[in-house]
Order: sequence, then C-alpha cells, then structure tokens
Amino acid sequence: MKSLRDIRQSEFADLAFNKKKGLLHLASRFGKIKTCFNFIKSTDQVLVIYPKAPIKQSWIDESKNWEFDISNFSFSTTSSLSKVKNNKYDWVIWDEPQEVLSDRVLSSVKELVKNNNVIGLSGSLSKNTKSIIRQKTGLNIIAEYPTSLAIKEGVICDYKIHVQYVNLEPSLKYKYDWYTTKINDAIASGNRKQTKFFALSRMRLLHSSKNKLNYVKKIIEHFAGQRLIVFSHLTKFVDELGISVYHSKNKNEKTLDDFKNGLINQLATLDMISAGISFKKLNRAVVATFTSNTEELYQRINRITALEMDNPSKKAIVYIVCIRNSQEENWLTKALKMFDPDKIKYK
Repeated sequence: MKSLRDIRQSEFADLAFNKKKGLLHLASRFGKIKTCFNFIKSTDQVLVIYPKAPIKQSWIDESKNWEFDISNFSFSTTSSLSKVKNNKYDWVIWDEPQEVLSDRVLSSVKELVKNNNVIGLSGSLSKNTKSIIRQKTGLNIIAEYPTSLAIKEGVICDYKIHVQYVNLEPSLKYKYDWYTTKINDAIASGNRKQTKFFALSRMRLLHSSKNKLNYVKKIIEHFAGQRLIVFSHLTKFVDELGISVYHSKNKNEKTLDDFKNGLINQLATLDMISAGISFKKLNRAVVATFTSNTEELYQRINRITALEMDNPSKKAIVYIVCIRNSQEENWLTKALKMFDPDKIKYK
C-alpha cells in the first residue's frame, strides 16, 4: 500500500514530467531525489547540477537505496557549470539552486533551459530568490509543497525552535561598539567597501564569542551520548567544542559517513552539509552562529526533520544561540521569517 509520501511524490513527478521546465519547491526532507526517480527513465541522459560534494553523494546513495540506475547521469558542480557542453539532455536537474546564484551560474542555466528540460529542486526558496531565478533563467515555480502542509500530512516531522540568549563578554563589547560606529560612518559616507569590511569583522567577532562557545558546550554536555549536530561558520569554533568535526580543513569522509549512519552521535560542522544531506535518527540541532540568510537557516534546521518510520511521534528540536542586544537579534528576526512563530520559543 502506498504511503501519502509516495502519493505526493508521484503527483509532483507527474507535474515535472508534464511541465518539463520549472522549479519544484517541496518541503525539505520530503524526498525530492526520489520524486525525480519517478519521472526519469533509466535510459534518459541526465545532467545533475549540484553546489557541494555531499549533495552529489546523496544522489548516489539514493540511487542505491531505491535501486535506480544512474549510469546515464552526468554531474557538474555549479562552479564548473560553464565548462559543461550544451549537449541535449533528456533532463537537467538543478539541485539546491539557492546555494549559488552568481551571474555566471544563472547565465549557464539559462542556456541549458533553451534546449533542455530543466527542473530545479529546493525546499527553501525565499520570495527574492524565486524572483531572481525567474528573471535570470525563465524558470517559474511549478509546484509548492510547504513545510506546514508536509507536517500536517505527516510526511515530515514537526519541529520546535528554542532561541537561547547569551551576553557578549565585556572584553569584546568595546570592539563591537567600535565596529558598529565604523559601519555607520561608512554607510553615511557611501563607502560600500568599508561598510562590507567592518560588517564582516563585526560578524566574525560575534561568531567567535567565548560565551556563545561555552553555552554550546553546555548543550552538548547535557545531551552527552545522544544524537546531535552543531552548525557554525568558523572552523576554530567547532574545533573547540570537543566533538567530532567535518569541515574543509578536516574533511574526513569517514567521520561524515559514521555520523550519517549513527556510529558517531555528535558532529560539529560548517555549511558544507547544511543542504541536501540526510541523517538517520537525528532530532536535535544546535545553530551556534547564523546570519540574516533565511534559506541557510531553513536548510540547517531541516537536516533533522526527516520522518522516521519507527518513531512516528518524532519532533525535531533546534537550539539557536543568540547574543543579546547585538546585531544577531536583527539577523535572527530576518532569518526566522520562513518559520511558524508558534513553533519558536524565546528564553
């Protein structure tokens, strides 16, 4: 007997097959790759465009899981897309388009759209991103399956976000105020280069807060021996947490595989696995650092909302550590726009 997930995947696969070109904006953890396998024939010539290596691996893993032959698939990173010859493919799949929206990538996708069936896959497209993709490539949304409906239908699990506040340590407060003054002066003088420089410097200062680091350590200790993933933007930050790490300077694929398969319980990482990766039996995440990027936060949180068939009552629990009375509060307001306010608790 087909599950509701199977039925929905078939419905969206039919839409993609009939429309040929467009974006499937489907709730994260819904099963977008499996949806593609429902409309792609094993004999089709397919190009998959992906932003990060773990996403390519997800296609390989899912093909094995569903015993789907991908020997006719070609793969290209977004950074190498300009090198792809504009051959005639039966299907071009643009996975997680919001991850890289440079003019070069958008121009390459636009060329592919002219001669190919092109389907974009994402669960976290902001209104602005949809507009950019539509204007630059001609691809429109052809299907929407929002997170709220997926939760209501029991296709993905429910979630709760706990925002935990910490104070910026006094030793950093003077420098924070100094950066803020410099940013305001640069804005007033119209100096965009200096505005960006000082804004990035202030962000790094907030992300490197010891009070933030110590609070995250307390959360990790509280759930010692239990499954948990920590997201940050700084390698130094995650390296000091005392748990397994995976990032560009410590890219141990065995560590990632062990965590995905439940052999390692706790992992700290950067943005390398914040999109397109599935983890088994994982329902806790800590977002240690963040920006105002709604799509990035949405992807990080949704790494843990996959439904587990042997745990139908699972609820994803997310802890976001925010520095009180700082620019982080403004970033957080913007970043949480895609989430249900009734599922957010501030402490």
